Amino acid sequence: MTFLAQSLFHNSTLMSVKVFGNHFGQECLSLFYKLFQTPREAPWFPDFVVYWVDDHFEMAYLETNIEAETDLGIDIHCSK
Repeated sequence: MTFLAQSLFHNSTLMSVKVFGNHFGQECLSLFYKLFQTPREAPWFPDFVVYWVDDHFEMAYLETNIEAETDLGIDIHCSK
């Protein structure tokens, strides 16, 4: 998960990340926190949110719906 977070800093097109339920260490959560705080042209739609509490990072599930939350001017097909 840490390698995924590091690689996403260099990706400007991927918008949706569905990885909740995997093992996230503190280093990884720190990277995702910074990633989601960094401004970029395309918005992020992860299935989790990272937050700082009691001197460490935590995460929580976040329900997202790209089609309902943004108008990109394109058709989006999501599959499970």
